[in-house]
Amino acid sequence: MDIACIYCKIENLGAELSDEHIIPQVLGGAFKIPVVCKVHNDKFGHTIESELKKNAFIVTALDKLKLQPPNLAYRDAKIRIDLDNDIGLKGYLDEKGTAKIFPQDPNEGYKVIPEDEAVRVLKKQIERFEKQKGKKIDFDLDNFEMFPYDLTIPIPGTDIFFIKRKTKSGRVMIHDLSQPISFRVIAKIALTHLAALNYPFVMKDKFNAIKNYIVHGDVNHFVMIHTLLHDVEPKSIEYLPYHYIRMKFVERALAAIVCLFGSIKFMVYFEEFCGIDEFGNAALLENYHVYDINNKDIFPARGDDELREWDDMLIENVVLWAKFMKNNPEENGQ
Repeated sequence: MDIACIYCKIENLGAELSDEHIIPQVLGGAFKIPVVCKVHNDKFGHTIESELKKNAFIVTALDKLKLQPPNLAYRDAKIRIDLDNDIGLKGYLDEKGTAKIFPQDPNEGYKVIPEDEAVRVLKKQIERFEKQKGKKIDFDLDNFEMFPYDLTIPIPGTDIFFIKRKTKSGRVMIHDLSQPISFRVIAKIALTHLAALNYPFVMKDKFNAIKNYIVHGDVNHFVMIHTLLHDVEPKSIEYLPYHYIRMKFVERALAAIVCLFGSIKFMVYFEEFCGIDEFGNAALLENYHVYDINNKDIFPARGDDELREWDDMLIENVVLWAKFMKNNPEENGQ
């Protein structure tokens, strides 16, 4: 069977295929299938997937599950360190998660330098003074650790002085990780997973609308978030080292659950079809497909009865919601 890009079918790009991660690599995804062209693959990576690490829940999961060291997981965050003297300084997290400050001017008439960089900075200031004044300054910085704390120490012959401060560890505040998880990413995960289960089914024209939504970000009739995260502290959630996807036909409409890190649950509405017979394998479709991050494995699971009953209700609700929104477009504010 010839394989074409599932998106080029509507874009007519006809580009060469490349491997597409079912679960984005940034989320620990390891499984790839060649159903997307390089043009669209790159586009998704540079746009909607690159935004994932600007979401506090995703970043916290990456950190807690040790999928990335803190300095990489929190790369898009703004770190503020509130010291014991009420000075707030810009900072960063190192690979161990320790908060460090950047050299900076807190607008108090002085500059704050991390102690491990102080000698280098002071030597540069002395060299600059020597060049400007044309004279040699003799001051021993090689034994910087021997200088006392909390005393003003002048550098003789210059207008330079410094104070070594030893403060307690400041309170670390993390800001600007408020970007929501893109519904387009969730829809793309569900569609790519479905293509892995049944590629010819995904090439049907009834999927053109959701493909347009994924590619262009048109009006969202397809996805809604179920997990209410608005008032939840990201660090209070238990993140698990797996994702799962489950699909189901409800009144001839196909919908899916995409659950990230076993805790962040989304619903995806596809379209109305003739029913399960059009897909061909109900058991395959409606099983939970678990993407094990640690073992880089994927396996089907039935799921316990309570979970299936709860998820059945969620899927039924999203089908009702999607049908209502499609029939009442004036109610849809994206």
